[in-house]
Amino acid sequence: MKIKKHILFHFVLFIIITSSCNDYENKEASDLCSCYTKLHRERNEDKILIIGDSCNKLYSNIFQKYKDNSEGKEEFLKAYKECQ
Repeated sequence: MKIKKHILFHFVLFIIITSSCNDYENKEASDLCSCYTKLHRERNEDKILIIGDSCNKLYSNIFQKYKDNSEGKEEFLKAYKECQ
């Protein structure tokens, strides 16, 4: 019983630590990764086109947002590479 509690404690601690790391993610990168994940999972050709257009528009809007902010763009690109 002690071993089970010990394992459970470490598991919960691990979850808390890893979930707190997500607070430092770049929201745009996370949104774009989610979009592309949905795109790659979709099997319906019509939905693939729609989702693909949405992902491309999101990507374009993100780069437009950071066009004059090289630091923000670098942060986005780093976060995007990590979530790929």
